[in-house]
Amino acid sequence: YDQVWSILRTDVDQHLAWIACATDPNCNLDTEFPDGYTVPPSFLNWPAVGDVEAGQALYLAPFVDYDGDGNYDPYSGDYPCVPGDQTLYVIFNDKADAHTQSGAQGIGVEVHMMAFAYASADPALAQTVFVHYKVINRSNQTLEEFRFAHFADLDIGCTEDDHMGSDVGRSLVYAVNGDDTDQDCLGIEGYGDQPPAFGMAILQGPLMDPDGIDNTDEPSLPAFNGTGYNDSVVDNERHGLNN
Repeated sequence: YDQVWSILRTDVDQHLAWIACATDPNCNLDTEFPDGYTVPPSFLNWPAVGDVEAGQALYLAPFVDYDGDGNYDPYSGDYPCVPGDQTLYVIFNDKADAHTQSGAQGIGVEVHMMAFAYASADPALAQTVFVHYKVINRSNQTLEEFRFAHFADLDIGCTEDDHMGSDVGRSLVYAVNGDDTDQDCLGIEGYGDQPPAFGMAILQGPLMDPDGIDNTDEPSLPAFNGTGYNDSVVDNERHGLNN
């Protein structure tokens, strides 16, 4: 899909209120929704069900199946299942087009990316964007030595004095300005005094290959910056920042 879907929490809340009223014999829809209710176009266009004849999976984007019939129909109460006050959703598969940079053949790796954020009085949360990746191998081959990597162009205004660093124990990479003032340069307006910093952290990385044990949390890779280690749960260990 060459598309980005956007879902608002306010639309979900209104949809739930409409369904609750419609299924409550003591609730009057004309009173609760005097101007009527229109299912948001973002719900109707949500890519919940794929085109199987075109080679897509039956189920794609997550949704709440309100009536439990296995189909996606917002008029029956179904709606996108997303976190945050606003969520952006993207689906892409590396076999969809030519690999113009690498010149390689397509693999068949499909990524469902969900970016979401919250409108919060907490400044830390209000300035954070969460991104969840669901990676699916749609090919008929096992991928050996598979790695995940992020490309991030972390410019802090003028790039001539930016510095990059990492806090490996917290699975964090960051960008900061080299001094207390970010000047203009290269036609880019700087932030001026007290420039911001930018951080990108892996909160929950990909699962490790199962080995049938609860791995230790000794301070060595990959344990000390991953999750699920030494918690009495077998094979829930996830990688953190490795390289």
